[in-house]
Amino acid sequence: MRKRDIFATGVVATLVVGGAVYLGTTANLTQSAPTTEVSQSSSQPSDGELLSLTEKISKITFLDKSNKETSLADFAGKPSIVVFWASWCPDCQAQLPILAKLYEKYGKDVNFIFLNVVDGTRETAENGQKYLADNYKFTYYQDKDMVAADSMEVTNIPTMFILNKDQDVVSVFRSNQTEQTLADVLDTVK
Repeated sequence: MRKRDIFATGVVATLVVGGAVYLGTTANLTQSAPTTEVSQSSSQPSDGELLSLTEKISKITFLDKSNKETSLADFAGKPSIVVFWASWCPDCQAQLPILAKLYEKYGKDVNFIFLNVVDGTRETAENGQKYLADNYKFTYYQDKDMVAADSMEVTNIPTMFILNKDQDVVSVFRSNQTEQTLADVLDTVK
């Protein structure tokens, strides 16, 4: 009887550890908060961190709607807001209408780069495309296999990077923001 208990305990322990490893590798991206509450402010990275983020973001690539690889260099000359999001994320669903209003207001002066974080499990390119087509009219790009999100150390979505016309990161938001907060930052870079 004792050997059977030890064996059963070993099986359970193996399943728990295996499950934790599986979840750790497939679910490393979370929504920014358990609610869709909007933040009135956000702590900003230091100048050194902004410089490091600028270096990293200049190297990311992503796919356009025809699966052509593109980069931020293709958007040079105008300020940009780079938004990491997913269709399954309630916080992203709450933030996108605010971003749509800002897109209408600033779209001629600011590049809006919506990077759909595609992990192939929770988020697929098809899900992201359908979600936007049903609700919005802006162009979006794919971050296939979360390569850009990983290189930018994005662990929560939505995450938004605001860049000046020289493509330097000037502000980072790792949670939902009000329209006014984002507009204030966009006004300083346009």
